[in-house]
Amino acid sequence: MTVSAGPPGVAEFLARLGLDQYLAPFVANDVDGSVLRRLTAQDLRDIGIASVGHVRRILDAIALLPEEASAARDRLADTGQRRHLTVMFSDIVGSSALAERLDPEDARDVIRRYQDTCTRVARRHGGTVARFVGDGVLYYFGYPQAQEDHAARAVRCGLELVRTIAGLAQPHGEPVQVRIGIASGLVVVGDIVGEESRETGAIVGETPNLAARLQSIAHPDEVMVAESTQRLCGGAIEFAPAGLHLFKGARAQVTVFHALRENEAGWLALAGTESAVIGRSNELARLEQYRRLASGGASQAVRIVGEPGVGKSTLAAMLVSRAVAHGAGVCRLQCSPYHRDSPLHPVIDGLQRVAGIRAEDAPEEKWDKLCASLGSAPRRVWGSAAALAPLLDIPIPPRAGRPAVATPRRERVFRVLRGHVAALASKRETLLVAEDLHWCDRSTLDLIEHLLPALGSVRVLLIATHRTEFAWDWPPGHARHVLQLQRLDQKASMALLESQLGGHPISKAVLAQLAERADGVPLFIEELAKSLVEARQAGGAQAIPESLHGLLTARLDRLGEAKELAQIAAVIGRAFPPELLEAIWESGPQRLEAALASLLEAGVLVRQGRGARAEYRFNHALTRDAAYEMLLKSRRRALHGHVAACLERVTPQAVAANPEILARHYAEAGMPRKAFFLWRVAGRRATQRWADVEAAAHYRAALVALRECAAGEVDDDTIFDTLMEAVRPMIAATGYNAPEVLAAVEWAATIGARFADARRLFPMMFHQWIGLLATGDVDAAQALGERFGRLADGVGGEIEQLLLLRMEGTTRMFRGEFSLARAALLRFVDRFDAALHAQGLRSFGTTEHQVTVSCSLAAISALEGDTAQALRWRDHAGERASAVGHAHSQAHAMAFASCLTAALLGQVELLRKTSTELVALAGEAGLPYWRDMGVYFLGCAKLLGEQDRRGLEEARSVVDRMLVSGTRVLIPMLQVILGAAAAGVDPQAATALLDAAAEGAGGERWMEAERLRVRAMLARAAGDPGQARSMATQALTLAQLQGARLSQARVTLLLHELDQAAEADA
Repeated sequence: MTVSAGPPGVAEFLARLGLDQYLAPFVANDVDGSVLRRLTAQDLRDIGIASVGHVRRILDAIALLPEEASAARDRLADTGQRRHLTVMFSDIVGSSALAERLDPEDARDVIRRYQDTCTRVARRHGGTVARFVGDGVLYYFGYPQAQEDHAARAVRCGLELVRTIAGLAQPHGEPVQVRIGIASGLVVVGDIVGEESRETGAIVGETPNLAARLQSIAHPDEVMVAESTQRLCGGAIEFAPAGLHLFKGARAQVTVFHALRENEAGWLALAGTESAVIGRSNELARLEQYRRLASGGASQAVRIVGEPGVGKSTLAAMLVSRAVAHGAGVCRLQCSPYHRDSPLHPVIDGLQRVAGIRAEDAPEEKWDKLCASLGSAPRRVWGSAAALAPLLDIPIPPRAGRPAVATPRRERVFRVLRGHVAALASKRETLLVAEDLHWCDRSTLDLIEHLLPALGSVRVLLIATHRTEFAWDWPPGHARHVLQLQRLDQKASMALLESQLGGHPISKAVLAQLAERADGVPLFIEELAKSLVEARQAGGAQAIPESLHGLLTARLDRLGEAKELAQIAAVIGRAFPPELLEAIWESGPQRLEAALASLLEAGVLVRQGRGARAEYRFNHALTRDAAYEMLLKSRRRALHGHVAACLERVTPQAVAANPEILARHYAEAGMPRKAFFLWRVAGRRATQRWADVEAAAHYRAALVALRECAAGEVDDDTIFDTLMEAVRPMIAATGYNAPEVLAAVEWAATIGARFADARRLFPMMFHQWIGLLATGDVDAAQALGERFGRLADGVGGEIEQLLLLRMEGTTRMFRGEFSLARAALLRFVDRFDAALHAQGLRSFGTTEHQVTVSCSLAAISALEGDTAQALRWRDHAGERASAVGHAHSQAHAMAFASCLTAALLGQVELLRKTSTELVALAGEAGLPYWRDMGVYFLGCAKLLGEQDRRGLEEARSVVDRMLVSGTRVLIPMLQVILGAAAAGVDPQAATALLDAAAEGAGGERWMEAERLRVRAMLARAAGDPGQARSMATQALTLAQLQGARLSQARVTLLLHELDQAAEADA
């Protein structure tokens, strides 16, 4: 039967079916054309249609109606949408030969039956037949209505098509075979309108091309699947690898899979990891309590209720997995979103699964399998099998006879199933699990309600899971429980994230951002973690995980016109005041109020606060991201520009306080110049608050916008000053030798070469000096310092003279010229006046200069053997850093005043305490360089204190990471101190570290005497007194030359011990 194109009215629809006697109940129950398409079998029975045949005819006709095109959808089609969906292609094998062999009328009949079958099967799985091209069929899954499982739906549809099409015989009896290709990914969908043509609902992107190519390489009756689809299916489908294929015109080989069958074991895999219990120990304990009660003979029933992705199925699977390990039996009813109107579908599916019945089995084999699943004595279960056989479309064989009692079929089926569950429970503890009741048909719900009172004292625990919006409850009775799953808190979210990252190093700050984005939903957390790892491996940015697009966009697609409002709101951001939305929305206040009500009711938005403090907020950050990503880029740019204009007009105070908000909108609107100046203002404000990580982020965005500006839009002076402003917080956030820091300094040097005023060059030269030190080129840094001095003597002021003293003192310290270094640094201390100089010096470098100078003086004093002075300068550095409240300066003081001094002086407990505090401070402030320093010194403390070998590995890994990053400054010092700490634990590793320090020292010689001393100690321990004496002598000579009295005293003692040993041997 065919229903003509175009959405007919209800009267016309019923008349064409010859069922116009039902027009009155349709009208009485307000069923119009828009409602007609969504009618279910239960709805038809509720309005008084009792005939099963009539119900079936109406539903079949509804399934063939073309999709409704609402005004809102038309608007979206005109502008297009970015969508993640699954595309499937199918065609008949040997269609050309078929056309040659058959009469054209017969060939047309085969094609028509094939197309009707494709349409019917696709609709059953929620797919849309987009186009017929001869014997080829193009299908969409996930559009026009998004589906959270669009990939699995497409693969199930493909597998069913292969089975169903095989039953379509040609006129001469030959079977019809198909080839199917499936791919998932991002497309742009909408109307393509030309001057003389219009293609409705067309999709553009690589995904349809890939699906067509996969279909072309499939064998007869084979479903070929792209890796993207296979990954989205998770464990729901079994696949076999089909190798790598390089298609014509493709840039790389494509991994291909062959779809085999649905995976029945995939469910319990949810409970396969310890991470599944994170944040759910209390809920799991409650379920275990109910299970114990049930196993003792007091049946229990519990509903696990929560929003999508919160972990209902995982929690149920964890309990079942533990129960199975203790010998329990399991009966599982899995409800399906595309079988809501199929009576007892979960029961039928469960019976087939348990019995092992396959579609290709012969009728007798199906009957035998059903009987075997019901009991060990087949003849004794024939009566029960005869009651259930019609459900499974199994003919009752003559040997089984016919049921003697004419009990209504439904009641008999219920009674048999109840008896079967009771029989199982009499042998062992039994769990009856009903999954996803929100997709359940009415008959299965009736069965569950029928079972509950009958369970009584049998050993059964009934577990049902469903979403929050499903309005259903247990019938009255004892032992009925509800377990409401809430989202995970921040601590549990971060723990789950760490467990999912598989050891990949991620900073606490990034973990916190991911946890906030996931909003405590375990599914979001797990998929974001996978996406982050994949994005880092691929070297790309992280977007919404592909596996979550369907779940998120499905909610949006159900909103009608409110979806458009959600997309506009998504452009504004996660949260927004109502007055801003009113200014942007152009469809009038009444429609705005209605759309907001829909978004609130659907749980997409929540309202916080009242009156002037009220604001709307997306319930999930990822829902906001999904709504945003559906917009075409051109539409996004236009909306961002509109939002920016409204922000300046409606909320000027908020914009003034947070210029980065407006900057983001101008950047996304394609107005980089405006964005640049606003990002720069935001960076300056963050710098003034010593918020280095935030300032660095703002300046990065400013530099991105600057590169997008046309030539001449921003003058050189402004660019140069911005670069110099940006370097300081960037160093704090990413390290002295970070590529972005070096690139900014190089860019500034290129511009500075054109300046006539030499005074403009001082900030650039200072940061170039820092860059040379970072690369370990101390000699070049000293030479640049001397150039800086000559320029400062000519045109510089007091600030430049102070900087010169700091530069000279630092480079001389690294060169081991301690006396000259101390003199220069003390002159800095004498001349420095915080009131006069502090603000001017903030434009140069990252650490507060008094802190840096005090750290250097503490280290020099320790090496010169003046412990009292070392401790005084150490304390001064810490006090000054605390006074300015700058996290980077505090970390600098903790590392290079406290930790370094403690390591040199052998103060192990102080070293352990300060390094632990440094790790915590740097982690909280998001300063990875200083966190690494804390880990390094903590490793040294473990070696020196309890001789813990793990400390060696932890500290050495820090040094290795710094070397990989290109950092060379301080590396020899770190290797020497670690080598000294490891000498008593792993002499071989200590020797390697000390030798590496010599090779990489370059002009950095301040730890050379100490390196030679420790190397001499290792030679003595290895039984080589000659080498020990040679190295100790070198160390003593150098220590005397440098004035390094700490090493001098230690090496003098070593030489004395060597002399005593030699005398004893003589």
